[in-house]
Amino acid sequence: MNTLSEASQTRHEFSVEFITDPKVNARRMERMRQFNRNINWAASRWEDIVERAAGSYIAVVDEDLFVADSACEAERLAKESHPDSEGIFVRFVSPVVGPRVYGNRWNAGSMS
Repeated sequence: MNTLSEASQTRHEFSVEFITDPKVNARRMERMRQFNRNINWAASRWEDIVERAAGSYIAVVDEDLFVADSACEAERLAKESHPDSEGIFVRFVSPVVGPRVYGNRWNAGSMS
């Protein structure tokens, strides 16, 4: 007896496309370079950013920091200020400092 439903047996096809256009690849590489520069800038100032933006979202573009209540708003502020830059780094700044411990919260039941 087959226990799988028909929906789970549906084949999903995908294709892989290699981009060989030098202009497209150059633009992608520039966007990645900008993004990495913004991440590195944020990492080097992370303690100051946490003090200023804990519990908020940040966007970093061209080594410029924007703080907002939502990711969309932070990104909008960054794009508004730097319309030609594409390597925007957006992230939530957690108000919790220190390690986080994730554990099983389910009740395992009685061991008797």
